[in-house]
Amino acid sequence: MPEKYNRKQITCVFGAIYPHVTGGAEIFNYFLLKEISKNNKIILISENDPDIEGVVFRKLRKREPVRLFYPFQLFILLCKYSRKSDSIYTSFMRAPWFIFFPLTLFSILRKVPYSFTIHGGGMMKWKFKLPFNIFFKRAKAITGVSHRICEEYKNRTGLNIRYLPPLIPFLSTKLSREALRIKYNLPVDTNVILFVGSLKPLKNPVNILKALFLIGKDFIEEHRIRLIYAGDGILKKEINDNAIRGNISDFVSIPGYVPLESIHEMYSLADLYVICSDFEGTPIALLEAMFNSLPIVASDAPGINNFLVNNETAILYKTDDIDMLAEGVKMLLTNPAKRNYIRKNAKMYYDEHFDYHSIANEYTDLIVS
Repeated sequence: MPEKYNRKQITCVFGAIYPHVTGGAEIFNYFLLKEISKNNKIILISENDPDIEGVVFRKLRKREPVRLFYPFQLFILLCKYSRKSDSIYTSFMRAPWFIFFPLTLFSILRKVPYSFTIHGGGMMKWKFKLPFNIFFKRAKAITGVSHRICEEYKNRTGLNIRYLPPLIPFLSTKLSREALRIKYNLPVDTNVILFVGSLKPLKNPVNILKALFLIGKDFIEEHRIRLIYAGDGILKKEINDNAIRGNISDFVSIPGYVPLESIHEMYSLADLYVICSDFEGTPIALLEAMFNSLPIVASDAPGINNFLVNNETAILYKTDDIDMLAEGVKMLLTNPAKRNYIRKNAKMYYDEHFDYHSIANEYTDLIVS
């Protein structure tokens, strides 16, 4: 962290955090805590203790009804432990207004400034606008994890929302692709298509399976395709059942959730990365694919098409067009020149725009200064 900061006391308020919850915002907040706790005293108010050195944990207990107990409990914890804090930092995601009201009230009464990052949450319209508008207008700084998010909330509030991507430090492996495939019991000569993320409707993981049905079993066998879903969620059974009914279950693997400490090996053994979401912030999984120089097939969706360009840094397809998805996968598997072109451009774009230490310092500046 830059030397211009004196050691300060910062309160962070997160409903949940990695490793207890594995969403993109929870993972990002975990690594952000590790960065700002290096030179500051951090008080974390959350449901979960991430066990980070230098972070003082204060538990936010789940009690029903949430509408009554959550605001009261958060306000009490803020009054008890954050009166001497220099600032407060939190995340803004889809939640009712009363989730954010205690922080606004505490800031007004104790004159402790706060900032926050908008992580998406579907960008649902506000039914009760006043408390949200107050929460936004009293913040000392607001960031959004995608240009689309920044634009949406600027239009809602008239405020400047600064774009800062939710970058985390990615790992690399010294093992070769062949060694990794042996480690994970995969044929060395297979073509691995990788999906990373929650198996839920917003992410459309079933669409990759539907694309394989269109491609056909003969093509799958000829090109030795193996589809790996590195994730878990409510669609896992549907994917398994469909793979069995389509007679391609031998070519589909669902190892479930892969820890951050190991997920880099999945990227390193893969040949192609596919993301099918209806909407994203700035997806960490996609950034890690770019970091690992993987060719990408991606839905032409907000939060993805903000920085990926069709036929340059990815093959983009209309989100609900399975035929286009199938054609994109086939093209990259059968056209080495195109695959290499996409891969190199994506990696170059990542290196030019996503430097972890620079972005971590920008977040630190926003929170601490």
